Amino acid sequence: MRIAGLARRLRLALFHWLADDDPEGQGLVEYALILVLVVLVAFVVVAFLGPWVGNVFSNVMNNI
Repeated sequence: MRIAGLARRLRLALFHWLADDDPEGQGLVEYALILVLVVLVAFVVVAFLGPWVGNVFSNVMNNI
């Protein structure tokens, strides 16, 4: 009986959490997605330009 009551409470809590129309939570998720996108773009840019920038610094140091 206690397990059934716990399962019922968990279902109600999950339903309440999924059905919550809190605009602040939506904004937070949108900011998190934008942040993830910016990090991915920065990672790709560094991955492609990293060797070139490294060579430039190496050439500068060798010419000094």
